[in-house]
Amino acid sequence: MRWRAGCPADRLAPALAAAVQAADEALAPFEAVLAGLVTVGDILAERVSSTAAQRRAIVRASPELQERERTKFAAVADTLADALEQRGAPTAEADLLAQVGIAIFVEAFARWAQDTQSTRLADLVREVAAELAAHLGTAR
Repeated sequence: MRWRAGCPADRLAPALAAAVQAADEALAPFEAVLAGLVTVGDILAERVSSTAAQRRAIVRASPELQERERTKFAAVADTLADALEQRGAPTAEADLLAQVGIAIFVEAFARWAQDTQSTRLADLVREVAAELAAHLGTAR
């Protein structure tokens, strides 16, 4: 998968959509989201590992930058939902799964940015997804 020029959110949306669309057709929609996040997580980590912690600290210190980041991730979620719909997911399901996928990615990235050397971002995506699944399993 190629990573095109532009700001990270501009690159993330099309890369994630392409990864979801390229996921095995036999995967359920949420599994396709996770596959896309894992694929893109590895690529993104290679590009931003040297600046991830610094960037995260700057964003956390600025309400304006936090809002901007939420807006950009909302746009990424919209693109992800479109990719899921193209895979055949109903609109409401695609919207929900896209939002959940972005929440998983944001949490995994935050954990990874604290120590980019000891854990792969893709592994943290899987870990956060498993934690969420465990919590949802107790919500019945």
